[in-house]
Amino acid sequence: MIRLRTLAACGAAVLGAALSACGLIDAEGGFMHALSYAGYSPQVFASPASDDLVRQAAALGANWLVVIPQWYQDDLRSTEIAPAPLRSPTDASVRHVVRLAHSLHMKVMLKPFDDPASGGWRARFQPADWDRWFRSYTRFIDHYADLAEAESVEGLTVGVEYSSSDVARTQDWRRVIASVRRKYRGLLTYAADWPQYRRVQFWNDLDAIGIDAYFPLSPRENPSLRALQVGWVPWMRQITRFLRSYPGKRVIFTEIGYASRRGAASDPSQYAYSAPADPRLQARL
Repeated sequence: MIRLRTLAACGAAVLGAALSACGLIDAEGGFMHALSYAGYSPQVFASPASDDLVRQAAALGANWLVVIPQWYQDDLRSTEIAPAPLRSPTDASVRHVVRLAHSLHMKVMLKPFDDPASGGWRARFQPADWDRWFRSYTRFIDHYADLAEAESVEGLTVGVEYSSSDVARTQDWRRVIASVRRKYRGLLTYAADWPQYRRVQFWNDLDAIGIDAYFPLSPRENPSLRALQVGWVPWMRQITRFLRSYPGKRVIFTEIGYASRRGAASDPSQYAYSAPADPRLQARL
């Protein structure tokens, strides 16, 4: 079982930021204890509170920090992606947290997001012109590829849960990956939504298979530890079978986490629902 609850609980009192655990399996030859750290304001990663949080994570045993800066497009149909002046972390802020993590002997995965400013989920993007969207997206991710190379960042995620295109537009994604490869020499992955990862066709263009691992583990509201362990068995078997088609390829759980709420094991991806608090269930998860 992946146990990162102590890392996910290490002080989320940073304005404009969000934390979650990130379990990485057998990447670069060993298990990696990681913390995903998303920023939603320009200087969020450069604040004293942020510095304290990163130091807490290192003290708790995190050996990777996943840094998530966000740019935005207007809505699900838009084709242009750009930083939002009041919401996107500045490059200086990103560089600051990367350098702090490195000074604490943590490795860094940069995981940029493009989200719709009007709300909704990036998996449902349907831009009016896919070619224009991919040109804009390539500029966006190349920007962070340059930053990652300049800061000796160890890993870069080229995309996150773009389910409306990561199967239907394989060649476009291969061109994005090739563009990033020309700029960045570190580990490359893509974070596929868990129901989708087996349908993605460009894994051989990347160094690792990334899965946002919100697998349902039990329909019960308050399952036992044994029930949760049993719940993992079919998913691990599925992943093992899938990897037979990609010999030598490693898997990264690019996101994993559970709400401290009753019933969290049934649909871990749902964090905004009203249910009684249950920190003991979260601890078992």
